[in-house]
Amino acid sequence: MPFHLLKIGGFLWAILHHPRINYRVELPDKFTNLKIINQHKLDQTYGMVMSLQYSFAQSISDVILAVGFENSAIRFYEGLTGNFIREVRKPRYGGEMHIMCLRFHPHEGKNHLLYASTAHGRIYCIDIRDPEITDINEERNNKVCLCSFFTEENNAILNMDFTDRGIDLITCGSDLIVRKYNALTNQLESCWKESTQTQNPEDYAISSTRLFAIKCHPLNPEIFLTGGWDNLVKICNINNTIDAVKRVIHGVKIAGEGIDIKGNEKTNQALILTACDRAKDALQIWDYSSLDLVTTVPFDYSSAEHNGAYLLTAQFCDNNVVIAGGKGTNSMQAIDYKEKKVIGEIKFKQPVYCLDSVFGGRHFAVGSKDGSFVCGELC
Repeated sequence: MPFHLLKIGGFLWAILHHPRINYRVELPDKFTNLKIINQHKLDQTYGMVMSLQYSFAQSISDVILAVGFENSAIRFYEGLTGNFIREVRKPRYGGEMHIMCLRFHPHEGKNHLLYASTAHGRIYCIDIRDPEITDINEERNNKVCLCSFFTEENNAILNMDFTDRGIDLITCGSDLIVRKYNALTNQLESCWKESTQTQNPEDYAISSTRLFAIKCHPLNPEIFLTGGWDNLVKICNINNTIDAVKRVIHGVKIAGEGIDIKGNEKTNQALILTACDRAKDALQIWDYSSLDLVTTVPFDYSSAEHNGAYLLTAQFCDNNVVIAGGKGTNSMQAIDYKEKKVIGEIKFKQPVYCLDSVFGGRHFAVGSKDGSFVCGELC
């Protein structure tokens, strides 16, 4: 999320800009540590923690953390304390019911809408303002207004993201197709798969293997990035109805939500963060304009059982810090990429599958395959 910083009395006031919303949060000049606020370990009924997402709000006290689980459950927690609020989808067994991705609508006036994608090709829209929501049932069209309005047959929808304007919702998954929906009308508008390019066709097809990550550019609503098992991060233009892929970063295997973009409104420049499923040099930052490698961020795997990082997810925070996690160390690390120093780590019993942060990392949440998640803050 783009931001400006104003220094006042030894602290930085972060003014984070999103369309029609300004967030003012007091942040320290520098992050030197992380602190655990709350920890949750649910019983086996819920299974793995598959997705985490903070809502948009002007105050941390108003932020909601949505958590999606392997056995289809969706639960809400307080963003500040991590305390449980309520459950809007109960756990259930049978079928591919995993909640793979959660996204709050980015625009004011629609921030109360939570979109949830599943491993059986459905996307639900949840109005978090409705206190009567107790379960989502696609077979029942009642007051909860949570019927599946997008269905992608024979596809596990592994990731999705809104464009900066909040008009378009773009999805990706196991069927090698990227789809663009109009979030105002809920209509499918575009599909990308094949390429007409004769030279290096694998580079310019939207994907030759399943896609795990899709990320829209924070400053340019026409650009989105994809990543998957084909070892390519692809920069795509939403206006091209056939050949969307325009540029490619080679050698980056993405196996989770492992792409982030940080934009600077003043300079109109951006950095790309990639979390790669490999042992060494797994966490890297790239210049968006040139696609040159800016730096390799040192993820510490010295104590890893598998002798490597093998990252699945990562995200930019403020103060030159990134947070990342995966299956090599079964941990999340916060790293100052300028000083190349790990400032904190949270360990789990099994791999880290997902993470999210709000207010530039002031608060974050991390979820694991072991069914637990942690709420914390950078300080």
